[in-house]
Amino acid sequence: MDLGVMIQYYRTKNGMTQKDLASGICSISYLSKMENGSIQPKDDLAELLFERLDISFSEITSYDEDDINKKIQQLYKKIQQNDHDSSTSLVEELERIITPFHRTETQNFFLLVHFYYLINERDSEKFSLMAPEVLRLENTFYEEKKYYYCKIIGLYYQLISYPNKSNEYFEKARFLLEEHTLKDPEIYYLLALSLTSMKKPAYSNYYCQMATDQFANEFLYSKVTDCYILYGINYTILEAYDLAENYLKQVLHSKPMGHTSDVREQAKHYLAVLSYWKEEYDVAINFFDDTVTEDLHSDQVLEKYLILSKINYIKGELDQAKEYLNKGKELLKKEKHVSFQHRFFILDHQIHGTIGEFHFIRKAEKVLLPFFEETEDSTSYNEVVQILANIHYDREEFQVATEYFKKLMIK
Repeated sequence: MDLGVMIQYYRTKNGMTQKDLASGICSISYLSKMENGSIQPKDDLAELLFERLDISFSEITSYDEDDINKKIQQLYKKIQQNDHDSSTSLVEELERIITPFHRTETQNFFLLVHFYYLINERDSEKFSLMAPEVLRLENTFYEEKKYYYCKIIGLYYQLISYPNKSNEYFEKARFLLEEHTLKDPEIYYLLALSLTSMKKPAYSNYYCQMATDQFANEFLYSKVTDCYILYGINYTILEAYDLAENYLKQVLHSKPMGHTSDVREQAKHYLAVLSYWKEEYDVAINFFDDTVTEDLHSDQVLEKYLILSKINYIKGELDQAKEYLNKGKELLKKEKHVSFQHRFFILDHQIHGTIGEFHFIRKAEKVLLPFFEETEDSTSYNEVVQILANIHYDREEFQVATEYFKKLMIK
């Protein structure tokens, strides 16, 4: 690696002139010759220059491309293990040592895994800014790294509520996993998760069982717990409420499973959701009241506020409904979650009695229905169709209402 070119890169990056950097170390003309490649600096002189640039000379010269790629692989594993401190330390180290002078393949690999880190940290502002650049890299990875790419992009789409796109990439990852005889049971869990989001719980349970078996064989019991929670969600969707409750209560009351507070809060959250779908509203409220919001993911907090607002709306407690509605809307200012934005929009108009207004109807027809159809959110899609059918029926626009009722039958 050309030290002179690196010195010039870090000097301009730090906004320093050649005079600033050379002062007391070497002449400006000597520094200029180093930077243009006319001479190769001695290590002791280069070390002084890098020290002034606040760069570790030993660190930046001790890694070759293979070492850096191993570090990136290590970072990927630490993220996968949810080891926040180690992964953060590795990101900071790699940001220091990787420069534009390393191979493009190395830079791209780090960009991808850094993106994975931001997704895992749920830093939506940063990963949203990085996403366009990462999405352009799809055709630059091959074999195992292509597997990483498909898995990470699937996670990205899952997080921003495009489960059909996430499922597409998880399927690609599964194919690559099996084609190259790689080992990663998590991909079956992620496939199951995307299918649950697409309201395909039976298919989800198929992959969830594959994940459960492999996690158990590897003694990854925290991952088995994740699968049990997913079974609970799936059986809730299937309206097999007794089975759903059995899985979730196993997590809540089993010491090996519910050994951490965040796992217990997850179980209580989904027991609350289950109670809501059983129309046991007071039970749902009690479970939600017993959850620690700080231990939930932002999408679960949004779901909590949405359901609590709906329950209070159903019970005629409009002030309470508006309170939870406003909490959800405040959180949505920080979280870019399109699905919840649309669902809170619907509830807002229901609570305020404005669903018959032109603005609502137009957005429902032109934005909400296409979005929920594209993301395969059949529950929200049917809700909007039902609202539009009722609006047109109440207006005695029976032909239009009939078309919407037909959509309900088809879906």
